[in-house]
Amino acid sequence: MSPWFFPRIGDIPGNLFRTGVQVLFAERKVHDIIVIGAGPAGSSAAWTAADGGFKVALIDPQPPRRRRPQCGEVISRRALEYSGLEEEGIVVHEMDLYRIISPSGDMLSVRYPALSIDRSRFEEELIKRSIDLGADMRYGEAVNQAKFSRSHWVLRTRRGEYRTRSVILASGAVSPLNRLLGLGSNLELMMGLGARITGRDTGKHMDFFVSADMEGGYGWHFPRGHETNIGVCSRGNIRFLLNRLIRHLKISGSDLRSFFGGPIPDGGPINPLVGHCCVAVGDAGGFCHPVSKGGVYCSMISGVEAAKAIMSQLSGDEYALVRFDKDIREHPAFSISNIRWRDMLSSLPDGALDTITGITQGRDFLQMGRKGLMLGAIRHPELLSYLKEAGPLFSGGFRWLDYTF
Repeated sequence: MSPWFFPRIGDIPGNLFRTGVQVLFAERKVHDIIVIGAGPAGSSAAWTAADGGFKVALIDPQPPRRRRPQCGEVISRRALEYSGLEEEGIVVHEMDLYRIISPSGDMLSVRYPALSIDRSRFEEELIKRSIDLGADMRYGEAVNQAKFSRSHWVLRTRRGEYRTRSVILASGAVSPLNRLLGLGSNLELMMGLGARITGRDTGKHMDFFVSADMEGGYGWHFPRGHETNIGVCSRGNIRFLLNRLIRHLKISGSDLRSFFGGPIPDGGPINPLVGHCCVAVGDAGGFCHPVSKGGVYCSMISGVEAAKAIMSQLSGDEYALVRFDKDIREHPAFSISNIRWRDMLSSLPDGALDTITGITQGRDFLQMGRKGLMLGAIRHPELLSYLKEAGPLFSGGFRWLDYTF
């Protein structure tokens, strides 16, 4: 038989022929952008790029309903407005006050509208918008290999191979893909551990419990109307700290319905943040607010801005990702001053925390103003060293508070 003989199509078994055709077209198809991870960062990047007319695929191992939340499921009203989603089906409870409680039980407050949300529904709606705008959603696949070949990235999952001109990485805080894509993996992490509490809770304030042994983190108590989320984030022993919070709040073991948690990046954007036709966003890029540890709003911002930069690069602007790297690090949500705020606040001993909350006596510290806070603090010599450190930080104002949740 001649080596140049080819069988007729009719001689090829149907299933083998279909598989061959699928492989052939998969090899030929090259996406403009593949987004790895369908959380708030990845889905925000996907819908932004799809809305811009680019060929986008969104890959994630699990649909939102199978993922346990790693956070207290709270965002600001500003963050919901930024998402462009409607409240119905997403918001489960409204609040209007943050209360920061020191070890003595004194507190300072911040008047700020916040929302407890159904995190899974929130992510589902972001993903749905991506699909409606033309993004190709692939659930049940985890990218385990990545290699740049000629003019595109080759990504492999156990189901097959994808080719793309660029990659947006949104796969979370702990992922081997940072290294495979040539991006930084130098994330500063703390851990979060939370619990859902049964019973109706219609309070209008979110409580944050601070102490020196939280090591820069805090405990939280967030009402959700039909239930409550509590938890801790810290570099210390989070099991011990959560048990202490449970005792402090006098919560019965029978009221603990479920637990959740995971790593929280709080050291600012990674370095390098961009690579060859790729960029990291969300937790993968370190986009979590350093002071509050809030990640949803920051993740969405990073995803949208990264998608815009990638689109510009694909359209011929070779410096688009370089500008993105510079501009995003100067954004009020991610600037180095937030890291300095984090470090200064983390250094406060319990006595200083008690003194600060005693000065405000529960009043809204934003309404007191910088002058009122400084005048109150000057009367306490034990705070002088911290005032010297905090003085330059106050000069930047409190705009960073707009992005805490």
